[in-house]
Amino acid sequence: MTQIYPQSYFHLKKEPFFNDYLIANMETGLLSALDQDITPISSFQALSDIQAAKKTIIKQLPIIKKAWKLNPLPTSLQGQDCSSSMQKSPMLRPTIF
Repeated sequence: MTQIYPQSYFHLKKEPFFNDYLIANMETGLLSALDQDITPISSFQALSDIQAAKKTIIKQLPIIKKAWKLNPLPTSLQGQDCSSSMQKSPMLRPTIF
């Protein structure tokens, strides 16, 4: 299912039948979706979420890097210091876990 509709990962992960076997199959489907250029941003988000859940940050970083290439910062924000904007707006402050 994730091969044709990568966003389904986020719906299915809330279900009680969500398990490691399903995750492995979903991961295969997401990689296939990327190969076929089917909603690559959603595919990268789901793959990153899977790696985060597995606590494999080393595998998560290349996925995030590829996703940034598809959807970089707007040119109006590139190379600018955004700290003053972050102080004004609580919505823009980074979340620290």
